[in-house]
Amino acid sequence: MGSDVPFFLHGGAALGLGRGTELYPLPELRGAGVLVTPGIHVSTAEAYAALHRPPLAANETLTPRSSPFDTGSFQAFTWALESRGPLWKTLGANDFETAVFARFPQLKLLKTRLRNLGARPAMMTGSGSAIFGMFESREGAVGALERLGNVPAYQFSLVSRSQYRRSWLRRLEGHLQTDETWPPLSRYV
Repeated sequence: MGSDVPFFLHGGAALGLGRGTELYPLPELRGAGVLVTPGIHVSTAEAYAALHRPPLAANETLTPRSSPFDTGSFQAFTWALESRGPLWKTLGANDFETAVFARFPQLKLLKTRLRNLGARPAMMTGSGSAIFGMFESREGAVGALERLGNVPAYQFSLVSRSQYRRSWLRRLEGHLQTDETWPPLSRYV
C-alpha cells in the first residue's frame, strides 16, 4: 500500500510526518477551489532527487538552508486555521515548486494565472504536476474555472472530516461489519 493510504483513511486536514504515515489532525478547512491538471508528467523520483541534491545554483535548491517555514510559522498557520483567519491563505509552501517550476515553467505560469484570478493560496500538489487554488466562494472558483479557458481543470469543495466519513460509510453500506467503526472494517474478513 502507498504511504498516503492512512491520510485518506483518516480524512480531513492533517499534518503528515515522515512518509505520511504519522498523522496529526488539523482544524477543519472549508472552501471552494479549482484543480488544474495540465497533463505534464513530473517524475516523483526526479523531484525527490532534486529535493536532496546539494544546491548547484541559487535557484536550484528546493529547501533553503534557512527555511522561512519553521516551527513558529507552522504554529501561526495552525492557529490561523483554527480561527478561520486570513493567515492560512498566505502561509504554506511546497518545497518541490522551485525545482519543478525550473524544469516545467508552464506550471509556474498556471499557478500565476490562478493567483491572478484570485486564488489564495495557489500551489502545486505534491511533486506535481497538478496546481490548485482556493477561492473566497464557490462563485469565485466557478468564475476562475470559466476564465481559465481550455486548460483541463475542475472545481471542487472541501468537506469536513465527518462529511468525508459519512460519504465513505454510505458507499460501503452492506459491506461493513458495523457502521460505527472508523476506519471501516469489511464484513468479508
